[in-house]
Amino acid sequence: MLGGGGWLAAAWLFGLLACNLPAVRPATLMPTLPPSPTANSPASPPLETATSPLAPPTANAAPETGSPAVSPEGREAASPLPPEENGPPTAAGAPVWAVESVTTTAETRGAVTLVTTTTVRRYTVGGQTAADIDVEMRAAGPVDPLGGYHWFALTEPLFDWRYECPCAENGCLPGPVTALLTVTLTLPRWTAPAGAEGSLGGQWAAFEAALIAHEQGHAALAADCAWALGEAIAALPPQPSCPAVDAAARAASEPVFAACRASHRAYEDETDHGWTQGVVWPPP
Repeated sequence: MLGGGGWLAAAWLFGLLACNLPAVRPATLMPTLPPSPTANSPASPPLETATSPLAPPTANAAPETGSPAVSPEGREAASPLPPEENGPPTAAGAPVWAVESVTTTAETRGAVTLVTTTTVRRYTVGGQTAADIDVEMRAAGPVDPLGGYHWFALTEPLFDWRYECPCAENGCLPGPVTALLTVTLTLPRWTAPAGAEGSLGGQWAAFEAALIAHEQGHAALAADCAWALGEAIAALPPQPSCPAVDAAARAASEPVFAACRASHRAYEDETDHGWTQGVVWPPP
């Protein structure tokens, strides 16, 4: 959430990874930057608070990345490493976050199969008061690797695809397409210490539910994007060779990704980055 001073609360990080078989073909990482801070905001702004006014996202949006980074080594080189069991240690030696769950689902619609792997990881905060919790989330909340901003929560989708590229007299086609969606959600977990204010339990439960609902909305939009990506590739006309199919698939992905970015931005505009859904801390 971008406030009048550039403060941020809940976010999505749209990292787009597009590549084809075999793995040695180039993979392209195409991130979309989150909103930029306003001119008078700090370089690494703190998290949004309940009283921070919102600035129009369109007024502060950064331009999309125009020069994607290309790796000749393929998907393995361009993709981030799979989630570790625990995040990097803090100065005190405790992990920044820990993996709570990893689930994989598969669904087929026509010529497209979508395989979705969702990782939920948690960072732990304490605090006896709402203000204490706010301070801890500001310090321990996720930082996106693109803008360096702190957030209450972060959704990171990555997209990939696979096809066999069968060829016949009339040319080469992708054949059945497998779209691979990897979603990582980073969320806070409050561990109530002794002496915590009695009202905090209910307030935190409401905030956490709203935060999860907002981030799941981003995950659902990412799934829509993955389906659209697979369908666009599956609908390609015959090409003279498999490299030509690869090039056509990349070209077909561009308008899909552009539409995906627009849908996420519209979602943030509609919900004020989760504020209208209850993503407000400290509670009013």
